[in-house]
Amino acid sequence: MDLAEELGQLDLLTTDGPFTMKEITQIISDLKKDNFNLRLRIFFYEERLQQRCDDSAEEMYKTNIDLKVEVETLKEEFEGAAEGLCPCTVSLAENLSF
Repeated sequence: MDLAEELGQLDLLTTDGPFTMKEITQIISDLKKDNFNLRLRIFFYEERLQQRCDDSAEEMYKTNIDLKVEVETLKEEFEGAAEGLCPCTVSLAENLSF
């Protein structure tokens, strides 16, 4: 029996007469099984979603570390270039002043 059929049968008075206790017990049992299966599916979907988020977070941390290293490297290069410019500008200023 399909869940939609079971839900349609929840009216205890049908054209065939009232449900027997065995039929009601069977419907309840089927609904409990469906409920369990749906909860299990939700659990696994949430677990998979969490794993994807964890992977994304780990990737972000790696990218962040790489970018920090690159920033520090560029700072050092810039400072070295700035130090190289200072003597040039001093000698240029000396050459321009007559």
